[in-house]
Amino acid sequence: TCACTEAIAGAMHVHSFVPHEHLDALDLPPEEGGLRYLGRVRVALDGVEPGKKAVADHWLKWAFHFLVDADPSSPSHGLPLRLYGPLGVRQVFDRWSKEDPESARPDIWQIPEGCEIKAPHVCSTPYAADGLTSSF
Repeated sequence: TCACTEAIAGAMHVHSFVPHEHLDALDLPPEEGGLRYLGRVRVALDGVEPGKKAVADHWLKWAFHFLVDADPSSPSHGLPLRLYGPLGVRQVFDRWSKEDPESARPDIWQIPEGCEIKAPHVCSTPYAADGLTSSF
């Protein structure tokens, strides 16, 4: 089953952690749950070789903690490492490739057939054939 709905903190996407992102209808100030930078941390990440620590920039938006690789010598510098959310949600980002994803999977930007679209302004693909965002 697939359903695309609006989320309380905006939809998680490539621009979710920028100030005033366009899909966050609330656009709260940091002190009320909006985007806040918490600082640079050195952290042992689960699922990585034991004892290895990552240097990451720590962001918070509503109840989502987002860690971005801040080590200039790392191949994933500037890219997401982890997203932790309420109720035990954890997203692991690794094995980054900066190649065009369409070359490996041409349907990457297609919303799955039969997906229930409950928020058309949020449920869209980032790229259409004309290079613009398209909604379904």
